[in-house]
Amino acid sequence: MKMETLKITVLGRNYTIKTEKQAHYIHNLESYVNEKLDSVKKKRGTINDIENLETALKACLEIADDYLSLKEEVEKNKEQLGGVVKRILSA
Repeated sequence: MKMETLKITVLGRNYTIKTEKQAHYIHNLESYVNEKLDSVKKKRGTINDIENLETALKACLEIADDYLSLKEEVEKNKEQLGGVVKRILSA
């Protein structure tokens, strides 16, 4: 896959990134991150540059929580599915 140069905006700052991922995927990530940041910013009120770092860190924690929660759910579903498959095969 070839490298692509994309422009994204996070916390109102523009960034240029190089990636092998498809543009729509990167822009979906950008939207997701900005949604999390906006959610944290709404809880905090007005934000200055120092608070932007705190906002970003809190949003990172929320994103990590989403990820780990979904990862646990996938593992739980795999275990449940494995049990169903075993019951079907032993019937």
